Amino acid sequence: MVIVHVWPGTGVIGSGGNVGHGAMTCGSTYISWWPRSGSVATSEAAYQILIGESTVPGGAEVFRVDCASEGNRLPQDYAFADVFDEEAILNAWAAWQRIGTYNLTYKSCCACVVALLIAGGLPRILPGSRRYYSSTPDRRPIVTPNGLATLARAARTSIRPERFPSMTIGRHRR
Repeated sequence: MVIVHVWPGTGVIGSGGNVGHGAMTCGSTYISWWPRSGSVATSEAAYQILIGESTVPGGAEVFRVDCASEGNRLPQDYAFADVFDEEAILNAWAAWQRIGTYNLTYKSCCACVVALLIAGGLPRILPGSRRYYSSTPDRRPIVTPNGLATLARAARTSIRPERFPSMTIGRHRR
């Protein structure tokens, strides 16, 4: 089972709010990507958005820390049973971690989730899925938490029960 977790943003960086967060669970593996320092300073975030090439060290996180970091909120969850290639997702996750950098634009939490979903078969599940996110010139996904939620909802509604009979209907909570 693959579950996409989305914490919608609560405001703008630097105004006391946050931009939100995206993560996923693949089988028993929780996948969450953050800057290793725990956050990106406002000036660094602005630089990464405008320039796009600056990175900081990145690292994985755990579910309870993600919830605490997002204002002690549970995420919106989108569950997919027997739809994605979980082995391909886990292999892509291992490769992502070896690179080890974070960038708010194209190496963010949500970019990680989308890249892993693509590796797991998103284009097969949701033909035309690229219209739900932007890309860098070399096709790295750029997506916000709200965009990730929209993509997950679209993927769920595109699934035909006859192609994926074990698809879980409804929202799943951890």
